Amino acid sequence: MQCSSFPLYTSCRKLQCKGSNLFIGDVYENQSSKGCNITSCLYRGYLGHTILS
Repeated sequence: MQCSSFPLYTSCRKLQCKGSNLFIGDVYENQSSKGCNITSCLYRGYLGHTILS
């Protein structure tokens, strides 16, 4: 998701995914002896006033 400032606002706030400490666009990769564990938070659109992530 691209975020650009609007003339009335000086910055764009990050959107946090519900029930996690991840923000939209964040990707964390943890390597273990069993392989990689990737946790990501993706923007999937919105429905009404609800952001789907």
